[in-house]
Amino acid sequence: MRSSKRKVSALNDGGTVILSALQNLSDSTPRAIATALLSLLPPNATKLDPSAKKLLKAFPMVSASLDARANALARASVEEGASKPFEFRFSAVAGGTPTTNGVMVMVMADAADSGEKNDGEETFITVSIPAECFLHVLRFLNGCEIVKSSLDQTTGFSNKSKHFNMKGMVELLSRRQFSNLKSLAVPNYVKLGKSGLKQIAKACPQLTSFEWGFNMISGPRPKDSDLMEVTVHFPNLTSLRTEMWNITSQGIRIAVTSMGESLLDLRIRADTISNHYLSGIDLELIAKACPNMEYFAYVVSKWGGSFTERALENVNGSGVIALVENCRKLEVLELDNAKSVGREAFETIVQMLNEGNGGGGENGRESFALREIKLEGYPYAVVNHDDEELSGGRLKWTVE
Repeated sequence: MRSSKRKVSALNDGGTVILSALQNLSDSTPRAIATALLSLLPPNATKLDPSAKKLLKAFPMVSASLDARANALARASVEEGASKPFEFRFSAVAGGTPTTNGVMVMVMADAADSGEKNDGEETFITVSIPAECFLHVLRFLNGCEIVKSSLDQTTGFSNKSKHFNMKGMVELLSRRQFSNLKSLAVPNYVKLGKSGLKQIAKACPQLTSFEWGFNMISGPRPKDSDLMEVTVHFPNLTSLRTEMWNITSQGIRIAVTSMGESLLDLRIRADTISNHYLSGIDLELIAKACPNMEYFAYVVSKWGGSFTERALENVNGSGVIALVENCRKLEVLELDNAKSVGREAFETIVQMLNEGNGGGGENGRESFALREIKLEGYPYAVVNHDDEELSGGRLKWTVE
């Protein structure tokens, strides 16, 4: 009798230990948990025992339930992250000391989160990171909208390692935070085909600015057909920036004619190796097709024009004058080593600007919006004296 009581007592104590191991998993070792589970089975039970089979079938169900919980938490985190946008700004100074170029990541936080009163203003938490880390950061920002909606070299979007391909680019842009992306510059060495452009257009339907090759050093170059595909797949496009390694003047004409009045920003870099240039006739066509143009840039050579075939590079004064005359909303005109445009043309443009802006435009036409003419490779400059106090009949625009 006394022996039987001791046995019952021992069983009760063992059950308490088992129950404790299962109720306090965080404080129990895997061995203790395994021992507790095995104690629930009949003595000498194997995997063939019905109870053991049920226990083994329960493990995958536990794992699946844990995965489902993790997915639910991830979705909740994405939704919360989408309400707290990230703003990226390029900076050369981090932490108050000069450093290599970095990207300042500004995470918007509520005043309640920061513990400070901001009188209705947005409160930001600022973190500085090196530019080379930018892409890695983007890959982990699930569900966070980018306020500064642009991806280009200034935001660290580059492919110096040559390992970033079309597939990786499409996967990156397919993330939720890029659904409202406005500006995209294709990095070097990324070859985009028709399928790639279609996928990017689907992932970034709000894209308004597309740069492909304008600042490219090397890598696959777009062709006339590629440029046309861009104008087809991105209906909201207002800015186009490219180069003429493979693209011809005919390709440029077809693209700008397709975009028409919606084209506000056009920047073209001629190629002195393949000898692809624009002409004065091309500029006249652009002027007629794109009357709402606000920014026009034509770069012949970044190396001083020493390799330029002047017989082929014939963007002339009449073409530039036609552009200024017809595009009254043009704010910036940029010419780099387009030496076929002489001083006489700029003097004519200056006269047009001084006379046309005197009384709201001649013949009822709207006045000129032009505020800056950027010249590179010329022995003179076109100066706007808008910010100066003019006296003695001095003109607002001069060639100096």
